Amino acid sequence: MTDAAQERQSILPGLGASEIAAAAGLDPFRSPLQLWLEHTEQCEPFAGNEFTDWGLEVEQAILRAYEKTRLEQGEMLMRPSESIYKPGSTWKRCTPDGLVYAEQKLLRSVQVKNVGHRMMHRWFEGPPDYVVCQIQWELWILDLDRGDVMA
Repeated sequence: MTDAAQERQSILPGLGASEIAAAAGLDPFRSPLQLWLEHTEQCEPFAGNEFTDWGLEVEQAILRAYEKTRLEQGEMLMRPSESIYKPGSTWKRCTPDGLVYAEQKLLRSVQVKNVGHRMMHRWFEGPPDYVVCQIQWELWILDLDRGDVMA
């Protein structure tokens, strides 16, 4: 198992943005039951595969492209090193791929998706519901009005 897969395998307390679509029954890759079994330690969580490992590798390049093409004067992209919990909560969390700041004010979140030929059909009309759900959870956690998706 790769380091990235080991990192993904550890379940943090609470419900993260990447899990909210499964909890809502919108994730085509994980059911609400599967999520519950993982969180109650009745089965092993998804440990990643070749596609998810490549996605993590490509994510860095996509974020660099986002910095070059989408940031405005005075904006800076930061990568959170850990999950962010909704103030006053011990279970509502997210870990955005990037956060955009200007003058120390958080402006928006950034979520990166490496969409290959096997997944393109899900993106023909924009980000699929499970991605929109993830972004909406992040926006709620962070109290933001805008989240960007780079795919």
